[in-house]
Amino acid sequence: MIDFYRSRLLKVLFYVSLGLLFQACSKEKSKKEEPKPSQSVSAPTSTVSSSANAVPVSQSVRPLEALAPLLTWVETPSNLEVIVGVTTTQMFTALSDQASPISYEISTAESTCNSTDLFEEIAIDSVSGELIIKARDGALETCKLIISATNFPTTITKQVEISIQQALGFGSTPETFTSNEDSPMSELVIQAVSKLASPNYTWSLVADSSNCGDLAFFPSLAIDSQTGELSGTPSFDGTCSFTVEISDGTNFAQKPFNLIVSPVNDPLTYESGAVTRNVRNGTSFTETIRYSDEDDTPSYALELEASTCDEENWSVDLNIDSASGVLSGQPDFVGSCTISVSVVSGLETLAHDISFTSKRKNRSGPKR
Repeated sequence: MIDFYRSRLLKVLFYVSLGLLFQACSKEKSKKEEPKPSQSVSAPTSTVSSSANAVPVSQSVRPLEALAPLLTWVETPSNLEVIVGVTTTQMFTALSDQASPISYEISTAESTCNSTDLFEEIAIDSVSGELIIKARDGALETCKLIISATNFPTTITKQVEISIQQALGFGSTPETFTSNEDSPMSELVIQAVSKLASPNYTWSLVADSSNCGDLAFFPSLAIDSQTGELSGTPSFDGTCSFTVEISDGTNFAQKPFNLIVSPVNDPLTYESGAVTRNVRNGTSFTETIRYSDEDDTPSYALELEASTCDEENWSVDLNIDSASGVLSGQPDFVGSCTISVSVVSGLETLAHDISFTSKRKNRSGPKR
């Protein structure tokens, strides 16, 4: 009887143990199949294994659209020459490392080329970057132009020096010419230089802007209309000015020049004054001696050492006016002698001699 119950108890314990084992296996299986909770993914870091104090370096990468574009200029000039009256174009190109469009504009706040006195037109195409510029007549100077290129939010600028030039110019022609008095002018040429292709020049003198014409030229001052060579013979010494105009048929330019004429020692020229003179004893006389000089004004003086007429033989002293050349006196002798007058002009001196004959006075009253 006891064995029966023992056998029944062992069976119960066996089945209970088997049930507990199955339950435990079921829980372990359920635990393995249970999904893991989601975790945030952070950017990987790299460390330098060779260093004990290595610092992790972040390898995070932002999306491309979050980066500012990188802009660079391509083949853009820093200097630009503009000819008066001629429309000039110049491309300004910038490159971006992104595909978004680039816009161009002129910075009016920083540029000095904005004056309407300088340009008839100055603008840049906002899409293509083509600059269009045309300088006004008479605008001869240099100004600063600031051009910007924008690929939002990046902007770069370019400074360009604009040099305004005339279509026509006088090249290396000097502003002052020299010539000699009474000598024909030669090899004095006014040069012409054009910024345009195949110019056909003409030269002319601007009469209203010259005072050389008021002075003596024999022949007159002139300029060859086809070569620009000056001609004429100045018969004065000193300085005068004249203005030359050049033209290529469309454009005109003018420039003033100076002419310095060096003096030449012209000889004294006799104009008046006797070389023989009869006078009456005791009677006053006058005689005018006159010479001219293109270089200077002559002066007159008595040359007593060269004269044979003694001073004591004049009741009114013999005298000559140094400026007018008027010789005067009253003889107190009867006979002949020579009076010598020196004429001085600049570095030149000559003698004018007068042979005097003093005669007795005619007696008045009835004849005996």
